[in-house]
Amino acid sequence: MKKLNKDSVIIIYSELSELLSENLSDDHKRDLKQCIDKFLVFLISKSLYNKSISDIKLVHIEEFLTDFYSNGGKGKYYYNNYKRLNILFNILVKKGHLKNNILSELEIDRKEIEYTSSNKSYFDNKTIQKIFEYLKLNDDSFYLFAVLNHYIMIKSSIIRKIKRNNFNENLSTLTIHDNGLIFSYEIPNTLNKLLKELNINEIPSDLNIFTKSNEDYSQSTFFKKWNKLQLQMFNENIIKKVGNEVEVFANSMIYEIYSKNGDVYQIQRLLNRSTTYKTKEYLKKLFGDEFDKVIKRRN
Repeated sequence: MKKLNKDSVIIIYSELSELLSENLSDDHKRDLKQCIDKFLVFLISKSLYNKSISDIKLVHIEEFLTDFYSNGGKGKYYYNNYKRLNILFNILVKKGHLKNNILSELEIDRKEIEYTSSNKSYFDNKTIQKIFEYLKLNDDSFYLFAVLNHYIMIKSSIIRKIKRNNFNENLSTLTIHDNGLIFSYEIPNTLNKLLKELNINEIPSDLNIFTKSNEDYSQSTFFKKWNKLQLQMFNENIIKKVGNEVEVFANSMIYEIYSKNGDVYQIQRLLNRSTTYKTKEYLKKLFGDEFDKVIKRRN
């Protein structure tokens, strides 16, 4: 194997330039370059740029690719970028820079992961509680998001913007202004207790409850964090699959409620859906083939 030190990143750039000169479509070249450029930035951030390419391990590849998990849970975005990175590593092997392509090991490892096949994913209550315990110990801000999404079922795009003054003084009510409309949510006792444990009542009234500043919780940071947390929990055997959409916590509460009573109108009220039709479409994506069975049980 050729020993490469400070030239490691230069060699990747060289191989990328040669690859982009081949007879590929413009779209293919663009996507390859974007993926590999991001990979090079990642290597630099991990101080791997001054080491041999052979020092790039499976754990590094795995960490890099977590940014490409699809929020919808289908894994298409991940696998497309996996394939692009795989092209680069095959070239590095072909040119003698590496003995083997470590991405083949990652592919075998990924066969153990069951990606969600439906548009909506959910966890059972036992798993939800394990997730809450893990998040509480490892990431306060995402734990805060998870309990809010689970107990009052507000969209992530709204939750990220919540400020202390959206709550009343004793954290028993949350008022949201969205698209010219005002929504008021009664905070359940369980959630009220959790919010107080997280000292939300001590945050200055005009500050975001996640960032503790005037800035909202960044969407890109938010999704990257969720992708990485999922992988960590999968490796800890807390969850059985990755690629779950970020609003899986709300989905889980809805799944539990609807399984018990089959009341579409209650779900419509809880989710602030404008029509029964939209509510049923959501439930069909969540329950799949079980949707009609729940209706029949209720009737």
